[in-house]
Amino acid sequence: MASAISPCFPCYRTPSSWELLMGLTSLRYPREAVLDRFTNTACPPFELGKSRALIRHARPDVAIVAFGTMAHESAEAIALLGEYTVDLYDARFAKPIDVALLKDLLGRGIPVVTIEDHSIRGGFGACVLEACNDHGLDTRLITRLAIPDFWIHHGERKEQLVDCGLDPAAIARTVRSVIEGRSTPTSTTSAPTRSTSAV
Repeated sequence: MASAISPCFPCYRTPSSWELLMGLTSLRYPREAVLDRFTNTACPPFELGKSRALIRHARPDVAIVAFGTMAHESAEAIALLGEYTVDLYDARFAKPIDVALLKDLLGRGIPVVTIEDHSIRGGFGACVLEACNDHGLDTRLITRLAIPDFWIHHGERKEQLVDCGLDPAAIARTVRSVIEGRSTPTSTTSAPTRSTSAV
């Protein structure tokens, strides 16, 4: 099992939750404090391979599936997209993937943007693509945002997120492009642009 500490950390504290962690397990903590933005949002029981809806609409223009603390940056990005209706899910797991959620979203023709602060290669988004391929789902509707396959220079986390196009403003631009049909599906990462003169 591979999981990341999500915006609803108290869900992970119950004994019934930890009973699921049998065998090889990876639990990832962020570099910074986990915010309490979603602590008042309904938190369903911790179920292996099931995501958590943070923002949901009947007819969304797009759905963001965020892994771990990137749900916070995603929520800030959604606030910049007031003209659109955007769903937000906390993936909770990179393994196993919530295939039922993907079937529901893609089956309704809703574009999906995966967001993570991990490598674009072999990360959460790659697991999503693999799961979709295994189940015959349309991967053309999926766009991945992740750390590009380049050297990421030392800095504050927020600086690094900007470098990788994972800050709220950059996320909002990508999501808007997806909705308006201008993005290239699968991956939108590019080389970091921050000056390296001080490195």
